[in-house]
Amino acid sequence: MNARRFAILFLCLIVAICIAGSLFAAGRVSWKYDETAHLKLEDHIPRTWGVYRADKKKNLVLVLLMHRYLALDLKSRLAYEIDPKLLTPHGADFESDEPDAIGRLIPTLEWNDRDVGPAERIQIRLGDYGKMLEVELPHPIDLRRGIY
Repeated sequence: MNARRFAILFLCLIVAICIAGSLFAAGRVSWKYDETAHLKLEDHIPRTWGVYRADKKKNLVLVLLMHRYLALDLKSRLAYEIDPKLLTPHGADFESDEPDAIGRLIPTLEWNDRDVGPAERIQIRLGDYGKMLEVELPHPIDLRRGIY
């Protein structure tokens, strides 16, 4: 009888830990470095730049522009400035909380996104810079279509 109680208590403890872990990780975003993306600022490539895509949420893009990190929400067309101290590095990748929770909203004067064949081009005129930021994100290869 004691072994049965111990087993039930142990299973309840495991379930509670799993539920608590999934609730804690629900607000986290894992940013993966995208080496196929391109970035331009006023038709020039910046000295320091990088593009990171959210692992699970395909509408989020993190852009390293000089010394600033900008999170772009492609679905709601919002740009956030992220403090680098709030990004947790994991090798070449990062992890952070949701951009709308930790970021400062940046006004955007223009926002254009179009499909340009093998990539999606996002053009944003940042309100604080006044310059045009252009990000090209290649589409993932779909081998099912058989055209590659």
